[in-house]
Amino acid sequence: MNNQKGLAPIVIVLIIIVFLGGGIFTWKYFSIPKEETGMPKEEGIPSLNNTAECNKAGIPIEEIVTGPFRSINEFIFAGEATLSGYVVTKKEEFFEEEIERVYLKISPQKGDTPQARFYSYFVRMVERGNMVNLIENDDLLFRLGELKDNGNTLSSTANISPLAETKILSVLKTTEIISLRIQVPVWVAMGASSDFSFACAVEFSGD
Repeated sequence: MNNQKGLAPIVIVLIIIVFLGGGIFTWKYFSIPKEETGMPKEEGIPSLNNTAECNKAGIPIEEIVTGPFRSINEFIFAGEATLSGYVVTKKEEFFEEEIERVYLKISPQKGDTPQARFYSYFVRMVERGNMVNLIENDDLLFRLGELKDNGNTLSSTANISPLAETKILSVLKTTEIISLRIQVPVWVAMGASSDFSFACAVEFSGD
């Protein structure tokens, strides 16, 4: 009987230790941030997330996609890619009005990179009849927008950062290559305005 009385405090202490240990473990488990799942971010650069800006033109978007440009389903690609190319313009007719559209001229890309997937996807779209972008001597002409105010402003449904717009306008009449980081969302089917771009966000990349 005395042995049982002597063991009782020890058992109580052990129970308290178990509860304390369990509580500390639970607290640490839930306080540690979970690692993000999904595709790795391209080159460690923070992903763009421009939901509000991408909807600024009132054109419906089904999904904003961050991370590398990739397949979303059997038919659609979306995401982000950093692309280098020349900025070119083309005067075109839009409902009997002559406008000057601005394109990023992207050379053929090889391999399985976001850039190559971006190039291949939009080339396929042009080949299937989509007229937003163009193909010229195997180069993809990806529409960024159109010129306004005698060529001093770039109008676009995309959210183009002020630095990116300044750089784009400055290289229009040069042979300088520009590097842009472009985000493409999943679009809901719609009619495209004259300054429509499949991009929803465009940033200048100094690389």
